[in-house]
Amino acid sequence: MSTQAYYTSDEISDFISHVNQAEGMGVIGYDGGDFYGIAPYFSCYVLFEEEQAHHLIKKFIQLFQQFSEIKNEPWTWFSDIYYERMIPADKFSLSTLEQDALSLFDKDGYLTFNASTSIDSEYSSAVWGLEFKISFRPEMRYACFKVNYRHAWYKANVENQKTWHQYMLDCLTILQPMHAYSGFEIATAPLGV
Repeated sequence: MSTQAYYTSDEISDFISHVNQAEGMGVIGYDGGDFYGIAPYFSCYVLFEEEQAHHLIKKFIQLFQQFSEIKNEPWTWFSDIYYERMIPADKFSLSTLEQDALSLFDKDGYLTFNASTSIDSEYSSAVWGLEFKISFRPEMRYACFKVNYRHAWYKANVENQKTWHQYMLDCLTILQPMHAYSGFEIATAPLGV
């Protein structure tokens, strides 16, 4: 048995209005528990050959560093690339990220990395989040780069909007993706759901 909900035009307009409020995050969930929010995102999907993987990983890390300079809040969680679990930012070494990422990809042919400004827990929606994944399989040679950003920051002023638009242009120029998407999602960043 399934449950469906039908919304009137007024209810949909109210929901959109709520999302567009100062914070730009609509929270769904239980009080005091982990939550999921409505958040803006940008993602790129890159088709690559195996010999291009190292260069692509370096591009992802370059864009991660650029994104880190844009966001206005500290990272609180990073994924441990070897165990694919989230760990507090103060227990993670960014200084060896590129070396570790290249080494892990050479060993496993797969890599995933996440960074988040989640406040409550590693599972709460990120206000700012970044994720990249790269896996080489002959039948599927796509890599994914995705960011979630704070809508209130974007709307705050024209300079932030210009900064964000330039960042998206940089992503497109550097990655040359086959597909790119942007919009709003029910975010569980950095978990990619």
